[in-house]
Amino acid sequence: MAQAFGDWYFNDDMSQASFTNDGVVTAANLLWDLRWKHRAMPTPEDAQSMGLTSECAFASGRVAMHRALNDTAFRMEEAISGTDNPFPWGVYARPRGPEGRVAFAGNSGWFVPTGSRYPNIAYELIRYDLSNPDLLPTTGVMGSMIVSRKSFWEWGLPQGETAEQIPNFQNVFVDIPAENQQTFPYWPGYQE
Repeated sequence: MAQAFGDWYFNDDMSQASFTNDGVVTAANLLWDLRWKHRAMPTPEDAQSMGLTSECAFASGRVAMHRALNDTAFRMEEAISGTDNPFPWGVYARPRGPEGRVAFAGNSGWFVPTGSRYPNIAYELIRYDLSNPDLLPTTGVMGSMIVSRKSFWEWGLPQGETAEQIPNFQNVFVDIPAENQQTFPYWPGYQE
């Protein structure tokens, strides 16, 4: 993600990081204080003593909020419904701050490494996966809507009881991100 904590990580041409900007520093301090000063977030030691990852800690009911991408919703439903004490839960959009809302509706990355032995074959496989309508349901469901084409979103919506449990899923992960779209360049060597 190129924007977070109410500020930009990089300048426009991606040549300079901006982690020391006031907005980034203020938000990082807030996160630090939430964990270490106010004790409102589990510390790494807390998570280790629980024997749980952060997702499992939330699913166990021992953590009130968990920030994650939309594909986590499906794992959460399975984990929470499979516990001895399932509880009602839901999803929410990131709040809107003075700089606007930063919504993330990511996508799966398709990359061909620069050292690939068969880059043309890899490209054709990617092109086939992204253009074959018969693959839409599988790609959408398996990718939990985080797929490389926005037109796949319908295939990633929860179904059945999960859809009833989190009726605002589409609003949070489709509608709001669509209203707050920004495109930024990836560093070419990112996936390398």
